[in-house]
Amino acid sequence: MKKLLLLDADVVIDLHSLGLFEKMSRSYNLFVTREVFEEAKFYRKRNQKIPTLYRADRGSASKNSIITVPASRGQRWG
Repeated sequence: MKKLLLLDADVVIDLHSLGLFEKMSRSYNLFVTREVFEEAKFYRKRNQKIPTLYRADRGSASKNSIITVPASRGQRWG
């Protein structure tokens, strides 16, 4: 499976808004930086604030850590 590193929170938010994030996560091994993960917490749809990502375990990971995106929303990030 191809790997894809998402470096911008707006990309993550837009993929969620368009309903494409889960499809992308099934087609690619997705990765985001910790900074993107922290910035892309919510997206808006029909004037509702909807959470995009599950909270990762903070642990000792630095801001520059890469986080693997699970293929299913039912899984936990981190």
